[in-house]
Amino acid sequence: MAIKSATLLEGYILEQTAKKMKLGFAKELNKLKLDVTVDQWIVLDRLSSNDKVSQFELAESTSKDAPTITRILDLLEKKKIVHRKQDPKDRRKFLIGLSAKGKKIIEQIKPLSVSYRSKCYDGIKPGEMKILKNILNIINTNLKTN
Repeated sequence: MAIKSATLLEGYILEQTAKKMKLGFAKELNKLKLDVTVDQWIVLDRLSSNDKVSQFELAESTSKDAPTITRILDLLEKKKIVHRKQDPKDRRKFLIGLSAKGKKIIEQIKPLSVSYRSKCYDGIKPGEMKILKNILNIINTNLKTN
């Protein structure tokens, strides 16, 4: 049975939690002194599991709009963390890949990311985490259809 009306409190808690997680992780990233922001890390993390993707695919998988992903990629390319190469199958597209420097940065940040998330999820049982993930997926699906 779907919830007919939600109070503002649920939305506020979700938004507040997301903001606190992002801010806290930003502080952790700053300690590494790698000059990588949380939004840049999100892109790098996606590239770490799927190197050589189009800018459009990267925007879709990170839920970022075209201007934002372009800005992030411009900065990462300027820092020599990623590179753009023309897609041999479609000259209108560029494939985004990680440089050697980018791969090293991922090796440094990935353990921090895993550790930080573990701290955030401390006290949540595996079954509860599965339920939370399902609920968030439902909300995401609902938002895609609107």
